[in-house]
Amino acid sequence: MRKLIGLAALALLLGGAGTGVAYKQRRVLRELWRKPSDAGQVAQAVAATDWSASRGADRRPDVVVVVLDTVRADRLELHGHARSTMPRLAAWAQGARVHDDARANASWTLPSHASLFTGADPLAHGAHRGAPEQVGEVLALPDEAVTLAEHLGEAGYRTAAVVGNTVYGGPRFGVAQGFEIYLGPDLRMLGRSAYYPTADRITDVALGLLDARGDDPVFLFLNYMDAHQPIVLRPEHLDGPVDPELVPDRPRAMEAIRAGLRGEPMDAAVADAWSRGYEGELRFLDVHLSRLLDGLAARGIDGDDLVVVTSDHGEEFGELGTFGHGLTLHDAVLRIPLLVRGPGVAPGRDPSPVQLHDIPRWVTDAAGLPPLPGQVGARTLQVAEQYGQVPVYLPEDPALRARLNVVERVFVHEDRMLLRREDGGRTAWDLAADPGQQAPLAEAPWAAELEAAAEGWEAGSVRREGKRAEALSVEEQELLKGLGYAE
Repeated sequence: MRKLIGLAALALLLGGAGTGVAYKQRRVLRELWRKPSDAGQVAQAVAATDWSASRGADRRPDVVVVVLDTVRADRLELHGHARSTMPRLAAWAQGARVHDDARANASWTLPSHASLFTGADPLAHGAHRGAPEQVGEVLALPDEAVTLAEHLGEAGYRTAAVVGNTVYGGPRFGVAQGFEIYLGPDLRMLGRSAYYPTADRITDVALGLLDARGDDPVFLFLNYMDAHQPIVLRPEHLDGPVDPELVPDRPRAMEAIRAGLRGEPMDAAVADAWSRGYEGELRFLDVHLSRLLDGLAARGIDGDDLVVVTSDHGEEFGELGTFGHGLTLHDAVLRIPLLVRGPGVAPGRDPSPVQLHDIPRWVTDAAGLPPLPGQVGARTLQVAEQYGQVPVYLPEDPALRARLNVVERVFVHEDRMLLRREDGGRTAWDLAADPGQQAPLAEAPWAAELEAAAEGWEAGSVRREGKRAEALSVEEQELLKGLGYAE
């Protein structure tokens, strides 16, 4: 694993348990004084890695991969949403290949990012929640896994990442392997959200790194967190007033999550506020993503270079009783945007089924490099996985434990979806007739064929155990609470 830059400590968020709000705020301010500015962080990283120097690597295309954390495809006008949320991205997409049938490999950050970086399914890379017998544990990407950053680095690329998701998207869980510069965990937490660096800052840091680059090809990875819980209500980006007491981390929203898990009726007011606040965050994100994309072009990253914009998973707003992500494999958390610009990439709509694990293959092809070890080849069967877990908001409920603490997978082929649980449960949907999954099928004439395809996938898959991660710090645990991963 390459040396990482910028891992001294996470920004101290809300202080330790049992402290008052005023004390926590003072603690945060003291910590902010100790941290360099974003520009200072860039300067330190550039100096520590000799980023500006050329190593004389062969000229290959630059590669920029952008993950818009928690952005679901059907909330973009690019994919038919009635309200405008990311118009600048839609304009940029006119020169891109737009994948209309893209799904994540999992419903939350860590396993999806690990699939993007290794080209493998979660079963094969091992970075996911522990199986039921390891309930509550999250396993890291093992050291022996070869990541895209490592692979490109060995070929002479300079590698850097700027990430908003600083825990599950960070070095503790293995996805930082291969990056010379890894900024995010040490960026100061400022502004309206104390849980992640916001899109304006991610863009500024990324462009600062590019301004300091040398002549070697660059692999730049960016993770924007603004669509993720907690929702920051930005009046200038909302389509009307939203009650701040109804969005995530407020008591009524948290109770709506618990009620949905118990199978009780959805709180429509919470669903509407969360959804509209989320769309406001998309509009804010669109402004600063557009600055990034314009900045790439201004710095010579153009049609001869590869740029990928995607997401790691979507978000649920109570449509099927659940809110957030990481709880189910509903299509609301699996369908993602995926746009590609680069050499040999024809602009237009592409209906072929793809997933995050396809991205490394496109990158290595564009760079003229062999595929990653264990790279999944092109396939028409889409597979997403969910591993056992403790229900975060109702951890003592035995019925919920039985329902959620199980390994399950969905298999999708030609708009037909089959959910298989390792406890023997099966559910099918015809997504062409029922895209919202409101009418699960007890029987379907095509289910046996999809069952056979699923069994073939499982029989042919390599299984790898993830690595036990180091225990989270108190500050990281507080961060996860704010992001909705812990009660």
